Amino acid sequence: MELDVPTIDDPRIMVAIDLPKFGLALRLPRFDFMPEKLLDELTTKLSAIDEDGGLNDRKKLRAARLATFKAVVSAKDYKVLETFTVGQLEKIYEAWVDQSNIPLAKFLASAPFSTENSEAPSPMTSSSADTVEATSDAA
Repeated sequence: MELDVPTIDDPRIMVAIDLPKFGLALRLPRFDFMPEKLLDELTTKLSAIDEDGGLNDRKKLRAARLATFKAVVSAKDYKVLETFTVGQLEKIYEAWVDQSNIPLAKFLASAPFSTENSEAPSPMTSSSADTVEATSDAA
């Protein structure tokens, strides 16, 4: 039995979050496919943010979201994300978490990640040659 185990950089397991208004097309790894070393480093950074007594809760949340994104996006995309409000960052983060929590089999089968259509084409029910008389009961 051959088992299809995606690599950590497999495009099929990337969470796609497109933000065309901001010129962003983020491709974020599912949380369950992030390398342990990266997760350990991120945990350390998030703990330091949490322990920073000079930050209020809003600033801590913003710093935590930015640290998380910085670990997985390009420098160019990060510069754009730095301009976002805490609400905008939280909305993107929540979408990432939601997509990461979809069972992997369903996630891989869902658009836009599936590379082939598993549905049969729908049968044609009418054509341009059909007329009102031919397709409906003239009452």
